[in-house]
Amino acid sequence: WLHEIAGTDVFIDATVTGVNRFGYEMTYKGLDLFMLHYNSDVNMIPKDKQQDMVGRTLRVAVEFYSPDNDNFQVSRKRYMETLIPQKMEELVPGRVYEGVVTGTTSFGIFVQLNEVLTGMIHKDNVHEDYRDRLGDIEQGTPIAFYYRDTLKGNKIILTQYWKESAWDDIDKG
Repeated sequence: WLHEIAGTDVFIDATVTGVNRFGYEMTYKGLDLFMLHYNSDVNMIPKDKQQDMVGRTLRVAVEFYSPDNDNFQVSRKRYMETLIPQKMEELVPGRVYEGVVTGTTSFGIFVQLNEVLTGMIHKDNVHEDYRDRLGDIEQGTPIAFYYRDTLKGNKIILTQYWKESAWDDIDKG
């Protein structure tokens, strides 16, 4: 049956049984599965959190059968990506959200929110205690913020300060 659903949007619930340097060992009804770290989430799960996945049951898509490894390769990321349109529609400007830092750059913080979305807080909109110390913010740190807007290409703009700006008064045309 897993051969039949490989590459489709039919999902199964599999249990993580172990972690190695390449990914997660999983099982489904006595069959061995494997999920690369890259396919475990919409963003990479931090190394110090990977062991926490053991024992969890995750919804995954079957990618293909690997005869070399005698297992099915699966992807949680592909399942999670199917949730994005619905989660985008649920975003409310000005509402406070909680998320997890997935990375930082010199210009801002990337945050995963609503389980499957990723947005950015520009450094000008980061709490002043961290504005000049973005590199001190660790991946996996919980963070509160407001949803501001979605730009073309589904780029989600977040802020830790809900404030009016000159941009709010500009009308198209």
